Amino acid sequence: MGEAKRREQSGAGERRGPVLQRETPPPGTFRIANPLVIMFADERGEVICHIHPSEHCPTHETYGLLIADLVRHVGRAFNVSEEAVWEWVDKERGHPTTPITNPS
Repeated sequence: MGEAKRREQSGAGERRGPVLQRETPPPGTFRIANPLVIMFADERGEVICHIHPSEHCPTHETYGLLIADLVRHVGRAFNVSEEAVWEWVDKERGHPTTPITNPS
């Protein structure tokens, strides 16, 4: 049976809808192609962190630079100074409030 004819015939009672090659994502969404760090809260509220070293950021030093950039972004997002964010980073670093449960 030819491929085109086989595609036209479906199993008993089976109806297939059209195959969409590409759908437009809902507004406000985007695709993450080359993540460096992904953090999210799971269904229990625990923060999960996945680190994805890459050619662009292959070492702990380059990730340290990313952390410094993140502190500046957090300050701007919450309209506080970078120093205010570093204060809390230093507090957490000195006395961690949560253990690392799922290391990357």
